[in-house]
Amino acid sequence: MMQAGRMAMLLDSIRTRRPELNVIVFTGFTRKQLIWEEATLFMQYIDVLIDGQYVAQKNDGVGLRGSNNQKFHFLTDRLLAWQAEISTQRPGLEFHVLDDGVLMAGIPSANFAW
Repeated sequence: MMQAGRMAMLLDSIRTRRPELNVIVFTGFTRKQLIWEEATLFMQYIDVLIDGQYVAQKNDGVGLRGSNNQKFHFLTDRLLAWQAEISTQRPGLEFHVLDDGVLMAGIPSANFAW
């Protein structure tokens, strides 16, 4: 969020070229704190905002949030059809083997061994 103005410009450019893409943003700020002009502009491009500080002791592995003190805010209706999955399913990991290494995408469980 400290680069919200630049992110808004980037997402404006991306949405022009790829309007079907969805945007999910994690922030340590709460939604009530996001009142400065650049943050307000950035939030116009966000479909789902997951807000609040991550607290390791509150990581219950449920939904896309990192810890159970964080809140989901569906700012558009673009992902409402997947609200239950986003909010309650246990996150998983994907591994993609690339020519120059392995890409891991997703949220590891609290007991994931690196």
